Amino acid sequence: MLLIFSGCVQRLTIASPPERRYTPLAPDLIEGRSRARQLTGEFNASLYGDVTSGKTAHQREIILKNLFGRTGHSIYIEPPLFVDYGCNISVGESFYANFQYVQYPDWRRH
Repeated sequence: MLLIFSGCVQRLTIASPPERRYTPLAPDLIEGRSRARQLTGEFNASLYGDVTSGKTAHQREIILKNLFGRTGHSIYIEPPLFVDYGCNISVGESFYANFQYVQYPDWRRH
C-alpha cells in the first residue's frame, strides 16, 4: 500500500481505508510527477547549456536540492536523471551518480 503525502508517496504498513489508497490519478500525485518532470527537464537540459562547467554544476546542484527531499553538500549526478517524484529521495555528503541514474520507485526507505 502507498500513502499520498504532499505530492509524494509512502508505503503503508497497515490496511488503509479506500479514501487513502494509492491512485496514480490523484491530483497531488499528478502535481508531484509534473513538478518532478519539470525539474528533471531543467536538470537534463543543463547538459546542453552554453555556460562554464562550474556554473553548470552549481545550477544542477540547486535543481537537485529542490527536487530531492534531503541532500548533503557536494552532490553531483551526471545527466540524464529520471525520477517519479523525487521528494522522497535522500542523498548524503559527496554523493555521485553516473549517467542515466534512475531512482524508481522513490519512496522513503527505512
